[in-house]
Amino acid sequence: MIKGRRKWECGMRNKEYNLPILHSAICILRSCFSFLLPLFILMQIGCSEAPVVKIGDVAQDFTLPSLAGEHITLSGLKGKNVFIFFWTQGCVFCQTDNIVHVNDIFRQGKKAGLEVFSINIAESKGDVREFVKQKGLIFPVLLDRDAKVTRKKYGVYMVPTLFLIGKDGIIKEKAYGYLTKEALWQFVNPYLKESS
Repeated sequence: MIKGRRKWECGMRNKEYNLPILHSAICILRSCFSFLLPLFILMQIGCSEAPVVKIGDVAQDFTLPSLAGEHITLSGLKGKNVFIFFWTQGCVFCQTDNIVHVNDIFRQGKKAGLEVFSINIAESKGDVREFVKQKGLIFPVLLDRDAKVTRKKYGVYMVPTLFLIGKDGIIKEKAYGYLTKEALWQFVNPYLKESS
């Protein structure tokens, strides 16, 4: 027998399986499952029932728990410009350093009066906490564990999806899909200036 390999029958005789490769395959499947689970939940809630939230609509109110243990209610921020984005760990925007640039928007927003927070979709608190720690994120992260706010109130089916809500509670801007650093700043800059 070759060192580092064991014979496994698994219904097939005289086959050799490399255990490190098998372990890697299991890890990859586990990662895929954690990425696909939120998408599966979104689909189960039903695309046909989801509203199409457009620029000019009134932002639907919600209350969600934050990773820090607080409860944030959108209507409590009326009178301020609000930047929110919906995400999962698997989105390309989140896997790159672009999500880290939201830290800078958060810092500038604090000075300019722009509220900044994100909404994670249907991932476990532990996984989100680890991701936030790994990326060094400093802005508030809200947890939409059952994706009801995401789907039923905002009709989000692509991540990331970003909204800018005006002081009057009306959706002023909307973007979705991968954004470069430049596109992200272009999206938010007018509201940093308006807030100050």
